[in-house]
Amino acid sequence: MLIKVRPKTLYGVCLLVAVYVLCGMQKLNEPNYRIHHMSNHKKVLQSQLDEFKNETFHDELLAEKTSEKIQQKIQRKVMLKTALQNLSDVSKTAASKFISAQNLTEKPKLIVVRYLSNDLPPLHGKDQTYINTETILKEEELPLGFERLWILSGIVERAKEAALEALLKSHHQWYHVIPVPKTSDVEKLQMAALNVNKARNTGLQMGFESGAEWVILLDGCSFVTQESYDSIRKNLIKKTNYIFYYIPMVRLHRRITIGAGLIYRGLFHVTSGQQECQIAINREYLLFKQTHSYYKNQAGLLFDETRPYAIANKLTLLNDTYNLFPSGVTLCRDVYVGTGAPKASNLITEGLLMSRCGYIIRLLYYPEDQNQTHSLSNFQRFLRRTLSTELFMSKLKHLADEFERQQQTNNISNSGEQDPQGSVNG
Repeated sequence: MLIKVRPKTLYGVCLLVAVYVLCGMQKLNEPNYRIHHMSNHKKVLQSQLDEFKNETFHDELLAEKTSEKIQQKIQRKVMLKTALQNLSDVSKTAASKFISAQNLTEKPKLIVVRYLSNDLPPLHGKDQTYINTETILKEEELPLGFERLWILSGIVERAKEAALEALLKSHHQWYHVIPVPKTSDVEKLQMAALNVNKARNTGLQMGFESGAEWVILLDGCSFVTQESYDSIRKNLIKKTNYIFYYIPMVRLHRRITIGAGLIYRGLFHVTSGQQECQIAINREYLLFKQTHSYYKNQAGLLFDETRPYAIANKLTLLNDTYNLFPSGVTLCRDVYVGTGAPKASNLITEGLLMSRCGYIIRLLYYPEDQNQTHSLSNFQRFLRRTLSTELFMSKLKHLADEFERQQQTNNISNSGEQDPQGSVNG
């Protein structure tokens, strides 16, 4: 028995089914697809099938009926069942891929490394490092796909190191400690306590070993707003051949309430001109280093570990990289590279740069001193850095003397244990 179906009707049904399936597949291919859209299509198809369940006709009757209306329903029922089955398969595939995508995003691809070291009064407050770290942990909002790594480097006061570890643990942070060696050699002690470059290289290596595509190296007192993170993320998720990424930095000039929701338009009048920029490094640097003698000959993975604190260690690398490679190697190479630029006369030009490249806020010194509401000038900062370094060297000398006394005490104790006869006769 021939079943006649209007071509236009059949064509329309087929087109409807194709749209349902293709919509599901299109959503599957989108980066941010949502499975509930497919579920809605599924509900519509299921409701249409339920209409057939309420009709009281049997297979025998269907075989005898030749009316065009019944035959159209039969054809449509078959097509809807097929479409529903196909859509169910697509939903399962989508769910599987969604779960895989969730797992993938949980694996850190962009790692923010901050290195924490010794407070250096009077340049810093007595608890500067702890307070800045606590502020960052409470107020900064880390976007999806980013992970933090903290490097505690050469902290000579064990109580401060322990307090920082406890703080980081309470916030479930990933951190690594570079301890101070117990030595009476003041020069070795100084290098260990002030070797910021070793902390940078350690963070860089750990970041790459964890599978990061980019490692962003920030000073411990650096804060990143959500607005800035959005710009940074847009730059770093692109597939490019860049090895380095220079990120502008400005200092707060006076005390404000810090929060992730700050925008640069509101910060412009309370910040300095651009300061020494921060840097991010792509994992391709590991290959890049092997083919460029400047980096291959560095005394460390990237930064020269023979340079102690305050000897322009990072600035030298930034300038050399800028001069060696005019283009194609550094993203946002047009940001300021130096110790401090004059304040821009208006927001427009600098605002466009910050929007394109992101920005880092350097927190105020003396955050715990309620009387100190403004940042130090460059000259004041130079004087205090000189004085604080001298005072810290004096502290290291006392620490070296203490280690030497402990060593002498241990030697005497060990000597007595090894020669009990001598101790009796003595």
